[in-house]
Amino acid sequence: MRVLIINQHKQDVMGGSEIQCDIIAKHLLQMGHDPIYFAVNGTRDYEVDYEVHPSKLSVRSLISAIDLYDPDIVYWRFDKRQLLKSALICKYYGVTFIFSASSQRNLLKWGRYENMDFSSLRTTLNTLYNACTRPFKQRINYFGYQLVDGVTVLNSDFLHKIPAEPQVVIHDSMEDNTAEFEWGNPFVVWVANLKPNKNPEKYIQLADRSQLDIDFLMVGNIQNEQYSYIRDGENTPSNFYFLGSKTPTEVNGILKKSLFLVHTCNPEGFGDIFIQAWLMGKPTISLYFDPDDYISKHNIGIVSGDLKSLTSDMETLTQQEELRKRMGERALKVARKNFDPKKNTQNLMKFIKQVDSQI
Repeated sequence: MRVLIINQHKQDVMGGSEIQCDIIAKHLLQMGHDPIYFAVNGTRDYEVDYEVHPSKLSVRSLISAIDLYDPDIVYWRFDKRQLLKSALICKYYGVTFIFSASSQRNLLKWGRYENMDFSSLRTTLNTLYNACTRPFKQRINYFGYQLVDGVTVLNSDFLHKIPAEPQVVIHDSMEDNTAEFEWGNPFVVWVANLKPNKNPEKYIQLADRSQLDIDFLMVGNIQNEQYSYIRDGENTPSNFYFLGSKTPTEVNGILKKSLFLVHTCNPEGFGDIFIQAWLMGKPTISLYFDPDDYISKHNIGIVSGDLKSLTSDMETLTQQEELRKRMGERALKVARKNFDPKKNTQNLMKFIKQVDSQI
């Protein structure tokens, strides 16, 4: 089947949905399908084996891509941005439209703007504009769900929360290839893009409270300038080290040498970093979020709930090597069973064929 994947590309924007779409495209190609990646706002030559169509997303550009590639399926993983008119176009041209719900934002009728940045006059004005206009754009595009032919969700909590059927749970997948990494001291690691809903300051507070002889590594791209002090090393504890942005392969290498992953982000989708940690045989300590109850259900980490408990839980897991080992072994088994790229891409194609046959 010819599948037109619509999202930004990970070589332009390194985020969870972009990584997933790249994995899906690669495995569709290996399975003998014909994936075309519509890289929204893409401008470069992409170092991948599958075909990439970089373009701004508009009525004209989407019609042009449909005329050029004649896809059987559009697999949409670009939030609700421009969803209504894009779904209308696919309906008109008879292209089956599969929407992938990847975060809690996808479920909201009105939406909200979370990336508040008041670090300068320009960012303040931009924040105020988006905070006022984004909810209305989200509400208009919410009507696009009426035109969707099928929905995949990465978390069972998302099932049947948007008005489109049929729906199925297909978890995200991650690859387990690693890059070499060395660090002198035992360490824990935090990985996410730095913005308010990821709560990076909580991890720094954790490092500051720690009495343990370990280092606290942070990996991620600063997406909100209120966190520039982290990049500049201002008023951060001596046991804290900011490594900047890393590729998934590099992150895997860091996780493999870590004691465990610390997660302070608000609940959002599933959290691919959990999957990466588990694939590296590492438990996860989470401040707020237990994705699909995997941590508690499989006993592969700890969900703390508040900073005081997070500090205590971190000390426990750091000092009890045998507990870390048992949790890590279970985590690896869980990850291999549930988050395998080939298996989950096959599940996606099974669902797509089912939906396509019923239209």
